[in-house]
Amino acid sequence: MGYFLCDGFVKFYGDKYYLTDRYSGIVHIYNQKFNLLDSIILFENSSLVSPSISYSKDPVGYLVEAYKKNFKRRILDFLLSDGFGYALIKEEEQPVIYKINLKNNEVKKFLLPTRLKKEKISYHFIDKKEKDIILVALLDNPEETFYCEIKVK
Repeated sequence: MGYFLCDGFVKFYGDKYYLTDRYSGIVHIYNQKFNLLDSIILFENSSLVSPSISYSKDPVGYLVEAYKKNFKRRILDFLLSDGFGYALIKEEEQPVIYKINLKNNEVKKFLLPTRLKKEKISYHFIDKKEKDIILVALLDNPEETFYCEIKVK
Protein backbone atom coordinates (compact mmCIF):
# COMPACT_ATOMS: atom_id res chain seq x y z
CA MET A 1 0.00 0.00 0.00
CA GLY A 2 1.66 3.17 -1.20
CA TYR A 3 -0.08 5.31 1.42
CA PHE A 4 2.62 4.35 3.92
CA LEU A 5 5.00 6.54 1.91
CA CYS A 6 2.85 9.63 1.39
CA ASP A 7 2.20 12.90 3.19
CA GLY A 8 5.67 13.09 4.70
CA PHE A 9 7.31 15.93 6.56
CA VAL A 10 10.77 16.86 7.79
CA LYS A 11 11.91 18.71 10.92
CA PHE A 12 15.43 20.00 11.53
CA TYR A 13 16.82 19.98 15.08
CA GLY A 14 20.33 19.81 16.55
CA ASP A 15 22.13 19.35 13.22
CA LYS A 16 19.88 16.40 12.33
CA TYR A 17 16.90 15.89 10.05
CA TYR A 18 13.89 14.01 11.40
CA LEU A 19 11.80 12.61 8.56
CA THR A 20 8.48 10.80 8.80
CA ASP A 21 5.28 10.20 6.94
CA ARG A 22 1.87 10.24 8.55
CA TYR A 23 1.19 6.48 8.54
CA SER A 24 4.32 4.36 9.05
CA GLY A 25 4.86 5.32 12.70
CA ILE A 26 8.61 5.62 12.16
CA VAL A 27 10.74 8.77 12.43
CA HIS A 28 14.04 8.42 10.56
CA ILE A 29 17.00 10.48 11.76
CA TYR A 30 19.55 11.72 9.20
CA ASN A 31 22.71 13.79 9.47
CA GLN A 32 23.31 16.84 7.26
CA LYS A 33 24.79 14.62 4.53
CA PHE A 34 21.51 12.64 4.56
CA ASN A 35 23.06 9.48 5.95
CA LEU A 36 20.59 7.50 8.06
CA LEU A 37 21.71 7.58 11.70
CA ASP A 38 18.81 6.01 13.58
CA SER A 39 15.05 5.53 13.64
CA ILE A 40 12.44 6.05 16.32
CA ILE A 41 9.46 3.68 16.21
CA LEU A 42 6.39 5.48 17.56
CA PHE A 43 4.00 2.72 16.61
CA GLU A 44 4.06 -0.40 14.49
CA ASN A 45 1.46 -1.24 11.92
CA SER A 46 0.00 -4.70 11.94
CA SER A 47 -0.07 -6.84 8.83
CA LEU A 48 -2.20 -5.45 6.05
CA VAL A 49 -5.81 -6.60 6.14
CA SER A 50 -7.74 -7.27 2.95
CA PRO A 51 -11.28 -5.93 2.82
CA SER A 52 -14.19 -8.37 2.82
CA ILE A 53 -15.85 -6.43 -0.02
CA SER A 54 -15.15 -7.53 -3.59
CA TYR A 55 -13.23 -4.91 -5.55
CA SER A 56 -14.94 -5.85 -8.81
CA LYS A 57 -18.43 -5.48 -7.29
CA ASP A 58 -17.81 -2.29 -5.25
CA PRO A 59 -14.43 -0.61 -5.93
CA VAL A 60 -15.18 2.48 -3.83
CA GLY A 61 -16.42 0.43 -0.87
CA TYR A 62 -13.36 -1.79 -1.19
CA LEU A 63 -10.97 1.20 -1.03
CA VAL A 64 -12.82 2.82 1.89
CA GLU A 65 -12.77 -0.41 3.90
CA ALA A 66 -9.08 -1.02 3.04
CA TYR A 67 -8.20 2.48 4.26
CA LYS A 68 -10.19 2.13 7.51
CA LYS A 69 -8.74 -1.29 8.33
CA ASN A 70 -5.11 -0.50 7.51
CA PHE A 71 -4.59 3.15 8.45
CA LYS A 72 -5.95 3.35 11.98
CA ARG A 73 -3.09 5.55 13.21
CA ARG A 74 -1.50 8.65 11.77
CA ILE A 75 0.92 11.33 12.89
CA LEU A 76 -0.76 14.75 12.87
CA ASP A 77 2.32 16.77 13.86
CA PHE A 78 5.84 16.41 15.23
CA LEU A 79 7.90 18.97 17.19
CA LEU A 80 11.48 18.86 18.51
CA SER A 81 12.62 20.94 21.48
CA ASP A 82 15.06 20.78 24.40
CA GLY A 83 16.17 17.20 23.77
CA PHE A 84 12.67 15.81 23.28
CA GLY A 85 10.39 15.04 20.38
CA TYR A 86 6.64 15.41 20.67
CA ALA A 87 4.31 13.61 18.28
CA LEU A 88 0.59 14.27 18.07
CA ILE A 89 -0.98 11.03 16.86
CA LYS A 90 -4.54 9.97 16.17
CA GLU A 91 -5.17 6.29 16.96
CA GLU A 92 -8.55 5.51 15.42
CA GLU A 93 -10.60 8.22 17.17
CA GLN A 94 -8.28 8.61 20.20
CA PRO A 95 -5.76 11.48 20.11
CA VAL A 96 -2.43 10.71 21.81
CA ILE A 97 0.73 12.69 22.50
CA TYR A 98 4.04 10.82 22.39
CA LYS A 99 7.05 12.30 24.18
CA ILE A 100 10.36 10.97 22.87
CA ASN A 101 13.69 11.35 24.68
CA LEU A 102 16.07 12.07 21.78
CA LYS A 103 19.11 10.78 23.71
CA ASN A 104 17.83 7.23 24.24
CA ASN A 105 14.70 7.10 22.01
CA GLU A 106 12.52 6.25 25.04
CA VAL A 107 8.87 6.90 24.15
CA LYS A 108 6.12 7.81 26.64
CA LYS A 109 2.50 7.86 25.54
CA PHE A 110 -0.28 10.06 26.96
CA LEU A 111 -3.95 9.79 26.01
CA LEU A 112 -5.74 13.09 25.36
CA PRO A 113 -9.37 13.88 26.12
CA THR A 114 -11.82 13.99 23.22
CA ARG A 115 -14.56 15.93 25.02
CA LEU A 116 -14.79 18.76 27.54
CA LYS A 117 -18.32 18.88 28.90
CA LYS A 118 -20.43 19.29 25.75
CA GLU A 119 -17.55 20.42 23.49
CA LYS A 120 -15.81 18.01 21.16
CA ILE A 121 -12.03 18.56 21.09
CA SER A 122 -10.11 18.35 17.81
CA TYR A 123 -6.32 18.64 18.02
CA HIS A 124 -4.47 20.22 15.12
CA PHE A 125 -0.78 20.80 15.83
CA ILE A 126 2.02 21.15 18.40
CA ASP A 127 3.76 24.49 18.94
CA LYS A 128 6.28 26.08 21.26
CA LYS A 129 5.42 29.29 23.10
CA GLU A 130 8.33 30.70 25.07
CA LYS A 131 9.49 27.64 27.07
CA ASP A 132 6.23 25.70 26.92
CA ILE A 133 5.12 23.00 24.48
CA ILE A 134 1.44 23.41 23.63
CA LEU A 135 -1.21 21.53 21.71
CA VAL A 136 -3.45 23.73 19.59
CA ALA A 137 -7.04 22.51 19.52
CA LEU A 138 -10.55 23.58 18.70
CA LEU A 139 -13.48 23.00 21.04
CA ASP A 140 -16.73 22.58 19.08
CA ASN A 141 -20.33 22.54 20.17
CA PRO A 142 -23.46 23.15 18.07
CA GLU A 143 -23.50 26.88 18.90
CA GLU A 144 -19.85 27.95 18.65
CA THR A 145 -16.17 27.00 18.29
CA PHE A 146 -13.38 27.93 20.70
CA TYR A 147 -9.62 28.12 20.11
CA CYS A 148 -7.67 26.35 22.86
CA GLU A 149 -4.02 25.88 23.83
CA ILE A 150 -3.15 22.98 26.12
CA LYS A 151 0.22 22.93 27.85
CA VAL A 152 2.21 19.69 27.58
CA LYS A 153 4.50 18.72 30.47
